[in-house]
Amino acid sequence: MGKYDPLRDSLRAAPDDIEWTFDDVADLVGGLPASARDYPAWWGNEHTHVQSAAWLSAGYKVESVDLVHGRVRFRRTHRE
Repeated sequence: MGKYDPLRDSLRAAPDDIEWTFDDVADLVGGLPASARDYPAWWGNEHTHVQSAAWLSAGYKVESVDLVHGRVRFRRTHRE
């Protein structure tokens, strides 16, 4: 099981549009690296990164990231 599999699995059961705090995501995956809180690029929708592969494989893309308030919004792009 990969570190970000719980994020993928939680998104699969989520509504089409969901916003979580960074702490919510950290709780799911056992912590986030500092770069997730400092750089919006960490939340980019790139298949080459393990974290984004998790949400992309669940049929979601990151729609927006708020580093100031520590929030991320996911939007479903397709159903599996």
